[in-house]
Amino acid sequence: MGLAIALTLAAGCTEPNPSFVEPEKCAAGEYLYQQSFAATHPDRLDVLFVVDDTREAGAARYALRESAAEIIGALGDMDYRVGVTTTDGSGQLHNPSAACPSEGYASPDQPSPVESLTCLLNVAEGPLTPPAGIQSILNAVRSDVNANFIRPDARLLVIVVSVYDDCSSNGLIRGPNLDNCEWQQGALTPIVGEGGLARPLISVKQDGNATALAVIVGPNDGQVFPVNTEPEPSCSGVNGTALHGTRYRELADTMGVWGFAESICSGELAAPVVAAIQQLGYSSEARYCLGKAAPNGVREVELIQGDAETGTMLTSNSDAGYAFIGTSRECGNGLVALSEEARVSVRGNSHVQILFCGP
Repeated sequence: MGLAIALTLAAGCTEPNPSFVEPEKCAAGEYLYQQSFAATHPDRLDVLFVVDDTREAGAARYALRESAAEIIGALGDMDYRVGVTTTDGSGQLHNPSAACPSEGYASPDQPSPVESLTCLLNVAEGPLTPPAGIQSILNAVRSDVNANFIRPDARLLVIVVSVYDDCSSNGLIRGPNLDNCEWQQGALTPIVGEGGLARPLISVKQDGNATALAVIVGPNDGQVFPVNTEPEPSCSGVNGTALHGTRYRELADTMGVWGFAESICSGELAAPVVAAIQQLGYSSEARYCLGKAAPNGVREVELIQGDAETGTMLTSNSDAGYAFIGTSRECGNGLVALSEEARVSVRGNSHVQILFCGP
């Protein structure tokens, strides 16, 4: 918009304007593109626990609730929100009693975040419905399901704790026999590919470093159970007995460095949860994948705060600026990275505006 205005004003002048500098044109066959992305703050983190509410997960739920102090401790001085949902597929934040925070999540603004989280993690056994944890995730991040939980300027960390594998099937598999999830594998919604569950999760945030997934589930042991053959457990431990967690682990794999998988049978539950927060809860830089190829890099990167019309022009390859990384396996058009120092001033619905030439 700024370029168009400058050109229009210059064209209307009757005398030369010594202060006007004509913008550099794109190469022949290229066009000037402007793309905006939501900006995230490095210290803001929204954490969503997806908790198995089946009868068999009772020991794991108890262990997770008892880990509330360790979880809050691992979040340290971050500006966090911690919400809880179940694997029932609805994605609605779990708020079991009036004693829990009215906001539906734990935060450092509350008198006792540990007590708040302990209350929210008091998840009771749910109805006999197929455990659709991944569908719960995708619903939970929708504003029409949980208004005011997911912040536009915060990163998102999802932590799944389950003794069953995911059974998201868009309603094709129904209870009360949970073994149908093993016997009707063909009815499950795929993780990758067209119509898969991975892409909507990866696309929740425009910053490629802003969404992370940790799954604390059964191992991927390759077991397949024919119809009417009772599924056998894949592991047992202090958190109970678990079936394989193949689909959850596949989803974590698609997240690349922002995916984490650990066996729910490996020992005390607090350890992998804290490890996931420490490994995935912080990102020193934001990464944005351009929608068009930028063979010659980018022209301008501007950080615009809130509803302001103009913002701060960032400097290339500086501590408080940006870097054009170029093409990569994760982004064929070109990645632009914003430094930690550039993002510490982000607040509310801020965005990054990138100007570049491309075909």
